[in-house]
Amino acid sequence: MHEFSMAEELLDVVKANASANNAKKVISVKLKISNLSLITSEAISLSFKAVSKGTIAEGAALIIERMPVVVRCRGCGLEAVINIPEDTINKIKDTGEHEHHNPPFPPLVKGGNRGIKVEVRIYPLIKEFFNCHNCGSKDFDIISSDEIYLERVELDV
Repeated sequence: MHEFSMAEELLDVVKANASANNAKKVISVKLKISNLSLITSEAISLSFKAVSKGTIAEGAALIIERMPVVVRCRGCGLEAVINIPEDTINKIKDTGEHEHHNPPFPPLVKGGNRGIKVEVRIYPLIKEFFNCHNCGSKDFDIISSDEIYLERVELDV
């Protein structure tokens, strides 16, 4: 299960952050996950609960916020959110028509709560859903599509 290995990497970052801040307990962890990510909220939640058992993060709330797909038109530079029908997203996920790699979460900086981007490049099929409202172009770059951000770790220090 991909979510389980992701949860293990997430826990490593959370524990490192807790240790660096001399925390007694991890209260909550906030992730931002793209609507197109292969990571499901339910699976990552269950996996994080399982891997954090017996650690400083046991019982921590895992807060997940979903992010939209954002593109930039190559014709005029307009940035826009594109809405892809849920059945199409599920089809893409089910068929495995994507490229995927899983870099580890980078460590958090002490006291920082800036988002940390973990790129997972997927879904060339989403190009059929964009038509620039400004210039009519169908040529664009995907700015944010399937990232996962570790936005915040709340600690009891």
